[in-house]
Amino acid sequence: MMVVEMAAYYKKQGKSLLEVLNDIYEEFGYYNERQISLELEGIEGQQRIGRMMEDFRENPIEEMGDISLKEIIDFKDGYLDFPKQNCLKYYLNDGSWYALRPSGTEPKIKLYIYTIGKTEQESIDKLDLIEKVCREKMNNVK
Repeated sequence: MMVVEMAAYYKKQGKSLLEVLNDIYEEFGYYNERQISLELEGIEGQQRIGRMMEDFRENPIEEMGDISLKEIIDFKDGYLDFPKQNCLKYYLNDGSWYALRPSGTEPKIKLYIYTIGKTEQESIDKLDLIEKVCREKMNNVK
């Protein structure tokens, strides 16, 4: 019912809902997200995941193209109301962020990426860039 009311309201203003949605994107930007899981079986896999987390902790990625690191939150000792956990979150200077954490139930390390861009393609390009750079760093850990 609410959507019908919105359509009627904006029709009186000479706009379609798609035009209104595009106005919102124009004002606030395009947001995208992606989750990547890297599965590493066995004891060697768990140890490698641990080394990856330590490498990201000790040697954070400072720049990716024209995007730079703004802030790191390490949850290993807890943060605000969040309990202790092996999770790292990296905030970037353009409003994008990514987080890295081992799965608690599977032999995986997960990478979560969230981007914002002036266009949808810019947001997707940032997803691709962050994934590429993070995967390269993860793959370099033996």
